[in-house]
Amino acid sequence: MANIAVICVVSYIYTSPLSLVLRRPVSTEELQTPGSPYIKKTFTIVGDAVGWGFVVRGKQPCYIQAVEPFGPAAVAGMKVRQFVVSVNGLNVLDLDYRTVSHLILTGPRTVVMEVMEERDHWEEEEMQLTQESN
Repeated sequence: MANIAVICVVSYIYTSPLSLVLRRPVSTEELQTPGSPYIKKTFTIVGDAVGWGFVVRGKQPCYIQAVEPFGPAAVAGMKVRQFVVSVNGLNVLDLDYRTVSHLILTGPRTVVMEVMEERDHWEEEEMQLTQESN
C-alpha cells in the first residue's frame, strides 16, 4: 500500500506544479508592464559536475520550481517563484520549459539568466520612502 500512496503523491506533484509553487498564474504581459510589482535580477551560474542546481517549469513564462540548497544556483541567489526572462541573452518569455531547459543544457557551463521576481512588501515600502525623501 505504501507504494500506491507514493505513486499518487508523485502523480499529484507532477500534474499540478503551478498550484504548488506559484501563488497565482502570471502572464508575460504582467511581467513586462511598467509599474508592475516585479523586479528584474541577473544571475551568472557556473554549473558543477551535476548541473546548475535548479528546475525550470511552466510556459509563457517559465518559472523556477526548485533550487538545490547550497547548489550553484542558490549560491548565485536564485529562488523559487522567479520567472525566467532570458538565458545567455536570448529572451525566453514566450518559450516552454522544455525549450528553456534545452538551451541551458546545450549551452556553455556558465549560464547568465535574467529573472523577474515579485517585490516583497518591505522592498516596496523602502522604494516609496526613498522616492519621498528625494
